[in-house]
Amino acid sequence: MPDSPSLPTTVFQLVPGHPMTDYVSRPHPPSSFEVRTVDADDGRWSLMCGCLKSDNVTWARHIWSLTGEEIALETSTPFGVLFVPRPRWNYAFVWGAGWQLVNPDLVVADFGKEYGQRRLDTGSLRSIGSRNLDLRGRITQTTIPSGSDLRDFAIEPVLSTINHLEGTAHLNDLTAGKHSKRSRKIRVGRSLRLPLGRTPETLVDDLESLERARESEGRSAAWKTLAQLEPVHPNEPVHSALEAALAEALGQEDGISIGWPAGLGFNALDCDWYRITGIVLGEPEKTGEIEPGYFIRHLVHLAPPERINRMRSARIFLHDDEDSSARSTSAYRWIVLETTVEDRRYLLQDGVWYRLDGEAVQQLRGGLAELIDNLRITYPDLPTWDRGSADGSENTYCEQVSTLPGFTCLDTKLISTPMRSKVEICDLLGPNGELIHVKWLESAASASHLFEQARLAMRALKEEPEHVLAAVRQRVAAVTCGRRTIEQISPTIVLAAGRRTWHIDSLFTMSQVGLQNLERDIRALGGSLRLLDLPFAR
Repeated sequence: MPDSPSLPTTVFQLVPGHPMTDYVSRPHPPSSFEVRTVDADDGRWSLMCGCLKSDNVTWARHIWSLTGEEIALETSTPFGVLFVPRPRWNYAFVWGAGWQLVNPDLVVADFGKEYGQRRLDTGSLRSIGSRNLDLRGRITQTTIPSGSDLRDFAIEPVLSTINHLEGTAHLNDLTAGKHSKRSRKIRVGRSLRLPLGRTPETLVDDLESLERARESEGRSAAWKTLAQLEPVHPNEPVHSALEAALAEALGQEDGISIGWPAGLGFNALDCDWYRITGIVLGEPEKTGEIEPGYFIRHLVHLAPPERINRMRSARIFLHDDEDSSARSTSAYRWIVLETTVEDRRYLLQDGVWYRLDGEAVQQLRGGLAELIDNLRITYPDLPTWDRGSADGSENTYCEQVSTLPGFTCLDTKLISTPMRSKVEICDLLGPNGELIHVKWLESAASASHLFEQARLAMRALKEEPEHVLAAVRQRVAAVTCGRRTIEQISPTIVLAAGRRTWHIDSLFTMSQVGLQNLERDIRALGGSLRLLDLPFAR
């Protein structure tokens, strides 16, 4: 059988303007590798190849603790990376473990997806991975091994983005398609895996075809339905205005939120602790949870442009207690910010700015405005929440409300059940046994926290009604010294907000989507959601 003119290859498109050492990192810990320069017709390519090595496997320690036997099992994983500079873009071709050495912060995030949406057969897709652009970073992967239509994958069109696609495509403009008209399997995401030319000449021809396809061809109508989040290219004039807005937000209290980068989503399963380096120069690194206030406290004194530079250069490491290795990425990719420039809404997540003006976003706003009006609830004589006072905390406000007839403050009074420990079932128990959750809505992050608190409470009530009732009875009896008894808990969840009212124009787009999803989830669990505007000092 003659050699195929093309071979399956994984390629990353890279942001131009950097040396190879920025794009491809040297292996760590030090491993056996070599770097060679390759002369090609269109320039000089650089090849790095070798083996990623480790002196011993981490689970050898467990064997030693159980048996007293010391074992030495060296691991070695081969890799290859070919760096190909081009006039408009740079590229990194990877084999084996080579993908681990490519700097994710300099990868063109939508390169693979954009090509896939121009070539994949929408009737024979096999796998789609998507994520919601909310602070929870929910990732969904749907696989239909036999292949199916795009509509069968049920992707949410609003505030969701596609991470990867797998299916078949006709590659008529590539070397593979010129020699065979059969469809080929391709996998696309931040990278692109498909058959590419096996000689320097045909490989360069294929790269030029990839660029032409993206620049000159439109996506099909089916993909446009899902492409409601259009990325902003760094070369667009509005990009500098967005970065200026981000620089200002990095110096303001509650200016930003934190969200998981898409590429690290599945690493959350193995993450036991975090390490942050490079925010405070010359000081020890920070370990612990990732919270926005840490960045803002240390960036506020810097000039606005330097704040962004510091976030780009700082690194966040994800550590696993069972493994000495750690994955890291730029702190910039953890920033979540929604802002307005020239009357248009934009969202920054995973290091990419997105426009929030698609048709589905407008439909969301119209439907949610009506939903909010239908969910409103009021209580008479509620006190005004003065957050700026010396004691304007959430707990103090809940205590004030509990002086009214029918209300009991359970803020910070956690309950436990056989299936759960330390559940915050509510902040206030209402006159009719409704579960009231109170929050000062400073940002999309605080709204996300409120939604998740309500969701967990409703789920606990649905799955363990008797145990939740018993635990709440015990808490209420202790707080009221036996003056109030609870016969039942209402499946009504009340979200009580200060600082912002429950109005479509007061909520971030992420919060709008989160609220709609929460209402749907609570209804599916047999409950009902209500929204309460708390009086607050403006």
